[in-house]
Amino acid sequence: MSAFKRLERVACASMLSIAGVVAQAADPATSDDWQFNAGLYLWGAGLNGETSAGSDFDISFGDLINNLNMAFMGNFEARKSKWSLAADVIYLNV
Repeated sequence: MSAFKRLERVACASMLSIAGVVAQAADPATSDDWQFNAGLYLWGAGLNGETSAGSDFDISFGDLINNLNMAFMGNFEARKSKWSLAADVIYLNV
């Protein structure tokens, strides 16, 4: 399976599993029109710890970037009146 197909499936599954409809407190100033918000972002970190077999590991941020095949991080929000739908998607292929 191609990386793009995997990304597409992961993104769709993530959006469906993470998205939730949340009722908010009624605000008389809230518009009855749809409002949308989306964003892309970047987050960087390294990894270190111990495996279940007792081996230590330490992977720096530089090592992760050097071995990175693809990454995507973004969010989406839609609001109408007192309802909202939100999704936060993260995909990382190292």
